[in-house]
Amino acid sequence: MITKIEKVFTKKWVRWSLIIAVILMVSVYRGGKYMAVKAEEQQVENLKFEHKSILPMKKTFSGIKELNIKSSSYDQMTGFYSFVVVMINQNSQSVKFDYSYSENDSTIGYYSINNEEVQKEGVTTSKVMVTYSDGEKEVI
Repeated sequence: MITKIEKVFTKKWVRWSLIIAVILMVSVYRGGKYMAVKAEEQQVENLKFEHKSILPMKKTFSGIKELNIKSSSYDQMTGFYSFVVVMINQNSQSVKFDYSYSENDSTIGYYSINNEEVQKEGVTTSKVMVTYSDGEKEVI
């Protein structure tokens, strides 16, 4: 037989359990929403630096016909943005490589050499077709 005290205790326990469950659900929802917004902001920031890194790329390599940026990321420890790009030269030869860009220097900080025939150092003076990681295309 359940006494009156046990009934009151059970009702209070159920009520507090529901309150805690609701608080947890709201916290998880808001935390997920916050993380989604932060990820979107970082993607916008990465795209901004994809755009900024194109002119230094033209000043680093000669004979660029087309650049397709496949992905971008930001390293908080070094302050560098890293990109994976497919570069096509005037002879329609292509090479996929990665490079880093520093906002402070406005230069290409590092790039991997995967094909010296395509990745010739120099300056590209002609227009370059650029496809950014979000699919946007632009001639620079």
